[in-house]
Amino acid sequence: KGLGFRSALLAPLNAHSRRAMMICARREKSLYDENDLSAVKAFTPVAEQAVRNAEQLDELEAAVRDLDAMAHHDALTGLKNRKSFINEIEKLKTSVDQGEDPAFALFQIDLDHFKVINDALGHAAGDYALTWAAEAIRGCVKPDDVVARLGGDEFAVICPEPDGDDALLETAQKIVDELSRPFEFEGRSLQMGASVGIGRFPIDSDDPREIMNIADMALLEAKSGGRGRCAFFTLKLRRELDRRQTMEFKLLDALSKGELELWYQPIVCLKTRQVECMEALVRWRNSSFGLIQPGDFLPVAERAGLMGKIGEWVLRTACEDLRAWLMQDEQRRVAVNVAGVQLCSTDFVPTIDKIVSEQGLKPGALELELSEEITLRRSAELALDNLMALYERGYQIAFDDFGTGYTSLAHLRKFPGQRMKIDRSFVLGCETFGPESADAALTRGLFGLAKSLGMAVVAEGVETPGQLAFCQEIGCDEVQGFLFGKAMPVREALLRAKQIESDASLFWGEADAVVSAQATTN
Repeated sequence: KGLGFRSALLAPLNAHSRRAMMICARREKSLYDENDLSAVKAFTPVAEQAVRNAEQLDELEAAVRDLDAMAHHDALTGLKNRKSFINEIEKLKTSVDQGEDPAFALFQIDLDHFKVINDALGHAAGDYALTWAAEAIRGCVKPDDVVARLGGDEFAVICPEPDGDDALLETAQKIVDELSRPFEFEGRSLQMGASVGIGRFPIDSDDPREIMNIADMALLEAKSGGRGRCAFFTLKLRRELDRRQTMEFKLLDALSKGELELWYQPIVCLKTRQVECMEALVRWRNSSFGLIQPGDFLPVAERAGLMGKIGEWVLRTACEDLRAWLMQDEQRRVAVNVAGVQLCSTDFVPTIDKIVSEQGLKPGALELELSEEITLRRSAELALDNLMALYERGYQIAFDDFGTGYTSLAHLRKFPGQRMKIDRSFVLGCETFGPESADAALTRGLFGLAKSLGMAVVAEGVETPGQLAFCQEIGCDEVQGFLFGKAMPVREALLRAKQIESDASLFWGEADAVVSAQATTN
């Protein structure tokens, strides 16, 4: 009535999920005749199509909104994802460039013991733990703070306009305390914990984009002092960050300048007492830093996205260096460490096939050493497909440093492999604490696990005749360690292999005496 209409003809429309009605109104009060009804009927399909078009437009807009949310938010926790979080930092950088001074702090948060829960109870428990942690972190910070899940069990928070270091430390400690309390999952009481690194703009850096690296280094500092701690960025860490950034810059040119080297350590078969394998270990010789060990520069290479190129260079160089030695005996092989990022690459298998074929080698001449951590990754299924393809082609697969992670039999049995390498810490403990010690019992247990999976056992870190004797006693298949030689350039490694095989008493005499004495005593 407010619009001045005195009469109306109503026609229901077929609009699928919507309730729609077409209204034909007149300003005078009157009845509608057959001509009016015919006109309404003729126009009804047009009106219905218009409604459906509007409905489809709404659906399209909703889909765009959903896609936008998926692009900027973590699907599991609903928090911002890494890409969106970095965009927030870029916005802060833009503000700085425009002359503003948006002081802020950044927390890097790493969950403790998450992998234990994920491995022992499965992904359902792991997903629940992550969503629980996300809510716990949100409850500890201000409503305007930006909370993100960067990936895996890593979270981050941007705190705009912080109230000073004391307030930041109080908030960080609150996060640690909250994430350390027990929570329930399917009737089980579970507990994780957390560590927090804190970076501040502009106190620690005048570049907002650098604050993530700063907070990450503070997090490493917190974890190095024991879990469940908070740490600020310090002058000591600043020096280390400068060194790391310089190293990353120089590492970009290391391959083109020929600065990377491969050294080799012999692996000896206890049955034949022959060197049947050489492990290739990469070194970086730089004019500024000297000879750098892999543990010092490979993490830098991984952050810089260089592991693929370095890994391919290692594979190619190892096959070239030892080609003649490998072709002398089909039992010989060269072992190369493989990073998770390589194993999850779609061109990894074709690249290996090409390298081995170019050198005229058989697949069995190449052994790929994997960290057991790869079995716990969320991308483990991607790696498994590549591993199965390599295994079926005849390549050798070994799990390195076994016993130092959290891999369960349920996870490990899915992965193909010929060898399990027991970490040197167990071998060292066997001699230090005796053959009846817990370390010896654990080593025997790992040996039994490997045999139950049909794998040969390689003992790492064998440095004394006593350790060698223990490895012989429990039935290890191969040994590796300083007793037989450290990693060395290829020519020295090949000479060392000949010496090991030709002068048995130098390496085996004392160990054989220990084994003989134990047999007599028993």
